[in-house]
Amino acid sequence: MNPAIKRSREKLRNNIGAIINKADILYADFEVDILDDRILLTISGQDEHAAKIVKEILITNQPIKHLYNQAKYNEVLKILKEVSQETNNLLRKLKRERTNKNKALKEEDKVEMAESLEHLSKKYLIKIIIKYFSIKQIDKLRQIADKKKKEKEKNLNLSGEE
Repeated sequence: MNPAIKRSREKLRNNIGAIINKADILYADFEVDILDDRILLTISGQDEHAAKIVKEILITNQPIKHLYNQAKYNEVLKILKEVSQETNNLLRKLKRERTNKNKALKEEDKVEMAESLEHLSKKYLIKIIIKYFSIKQIDKLRQIADKKKKEKEKNLNLSGEE
């Protein structure tokens, strides 16, 4: 939970609640403070007026109708809707970047593991497989090996016939 947000989290309108929930997730998971001026300008589309309104709403606990008159109230609701969507987009972007980074790290780990296993003897590899793999995994490996063996034999037969 972002401690800088003073607005009560109970009985919120949809957009305010969405902004606060996403702000809490951004703060907890990515250490991004939505009340930071730079972040707030980014999610408000570089509109300083909108950023100021959102910040004021989040740091006060007064009802919006008390903060703004009726004419400005509709404008504030529109701003909140846009900021809610942009906050959601920012959260999606950060999650996607984290996922892509994790996938890249996993691929690097697989390559390193494969390189280290290439230097081991077949006898030692068989012992490791039997010790750490389940029966289903071993059967799957056997099927893959049989398939590759058949493909290799087929390629040898084709090249021998030519």
